[in-house]
Amino acid sequence: MERVEVDELRKVQLPQQPVATSETVLEEFVERELTSRHGKKYLHGVSHGPLPIIMGITGHRDLREQDIPKLEELLRQEYRHIQQRYSSTSFILLSALADGADRLCARLALELGMRLISVLPMPQDLYEQDFDEESKREFHELLARSEHQFELPILEGFTREDLAQHSAERNLHYAHLGAYIASHSAILIALWDGVHLTKIGGTSQIVRYKLEGIP
Repeated sequence: MERVEVDELRKVQLPQQPVATSETVLEEFVERELTSRHGKKYLHGVSHGPLPIIMGITGHRDLREQDIPKLEELLRQEYRHIQQRYSSTSFILLSALADGADRLCARLALELGMRLISVLPMPQDLYEQDFDEESKREFHELLARSEHQFELPILEGFTREDLAQHSAERNLHYAHLGAYIASHSAILIALWDGVHLTKIGGTSQIVRYKLEGIP
């Protein structure tokens, strides 16, 4: 994948937010992972058994119907390749369960025995404003199949009212979500058309976060 620099994106700075709130969620999950499997935590600094490999997903919401079978085939092949390569451990997919790529990757991950953690970019009731009724039903179905779910906090300086409409403030929360998933994933899967755009919180920006770091 070609690496490019876009000055406009490099100027974007996410507002400060209490990092400990969101960081603690995965830290606590790892603690439970170690404790629940073996009845004890680290012994002399060595864990008993492999921790799961965490993967993330970013991608377009408006997948074309004619492309979905091919995407499913390619993604299934990639998942199986990863599972064979790291056959001694389990896999967790971090997904926001948005329409399109997020849900396609989540469904296939569950089909192949992977585990799902849902990371929402804002309070659930506000996030669901993105979805129509049919989409909400699919969202709730996948949310119910998640092993764990949590919401990222509203960024400092913003209110619920700021996020109750499609706005620059709402897009910054999608950028925050993408930064969180990119930084917490050992592997990032991108269902992306390869076009570099300057949209805040868009797929190309999240890919850039993973390749070049988060501003």
